[in-house]
Amino acid sequence: MPIVSIIIPTFNRSNLISRSVKSVLNQTMVDFELIIVDDGSKDNTDKIIGSFKDERIRYFKQEINKGQNAALNFGVVKSNGKYVAFLDSDDEWMPEFLEKLIRRFDNDQSLGAVYSRAFGCSNSGKISEGYQFNLEGNVYKEALTQGYLSYMITIIVKKDVINELKPDVFDPEFVYGQDDDFCLRVSRICKIGLVKEPLAIIHNDGDIYGNEPSICMNNALIAEGRKKLIIKYKDHILKYCGKTTLAAKYLSLGIIYLRTDNFGMAGASFSDSYKLEKTIRSILYLLYSRSVIIRKIWNICLDFYRFLKNGVKSIVRK
Repeated sequence: MPIVSIIIPTFNRSNLISRSVKSVLNQTMVDFELIIVDDGSKDNTDKIIGSFKDERIRYFKQEINKGQNAALNFGVVKSNGKYVAFLDSDDEWMPEFLEKLIRRFDNDQSLGAVYSRAFGCSNSGKISEGYQFNLEGNVYKEALTQGYLSYMITIIVKKDVINELKPDVFDPEFVYGQDDDFCLRVSRICKIGLVKEPLAIIHNDGDIYGNEPSICMNNALIAEGRKKLIIKYKDHILKYCGKTTLAAKYLSLGIIYLRTDNFGMAGASFSDSYKLEKTIRSILYLLYSRSVIIRKIWNICLDFYRFLKNGVKSIVRK
């Protein structure tokens, strides 16, 4: 039995997956199994994986594409380790990721999950420390308030905790937001540990479909995922965090819908926010989403402001 089972789901990422696999094989801790679940790829992913001659790799090819969550759930079923970790096929770990997180477990047996901070990497290859997570301990209330715990690729979870999330460890209803849903459920049932060091690199050059741009840039999918999270955790947000927090989440959801020009859903979200907490901001957003005339006036004013701003900059330069 390996100490850690690592699950990498992938779909049409033959151009990227070598990076993630190499980062696993280069770990300073060597007692693991790497489960790669190919979710119906039509490229040469199988040949890329076959080029790695390492007995710790277990490759499963599914002929029909069923989505990332189904692939993750399949990987969990096949896992044999005491701990389970997840890595996206376009991301990577630093060499000491497994060693340092497992050491944290060894130092505190009360922990059910441990995660680290992470670097971000733009499409141009620029590295930044953009993922500085902070929560540790019994943090379900705090995680609900901020809406997340960590990215899934930075967290290792005890298999006993994973088993408590079954039958669907990853909710098949989510396309965007499954990381947040998974981490919220984990934080609800166990104590969380944090390694305050960036030990993963989150890249922005692939999405779950193997297409560009990254799914994190698709506001329509983001809005749908946020909406599902709010619906799923609404009662708990009210119970643990209060009306103000839930109102703020509906307000944020409405703003995302505005970016997609979905004024109907934006208005519904702002209305839900207003019903919970009657703020000037929620009223203004509600009026903006419901009135074409107000939107036109606002856009005219905004254009005029930009015109004045650019004019002032031109004068200053002269």
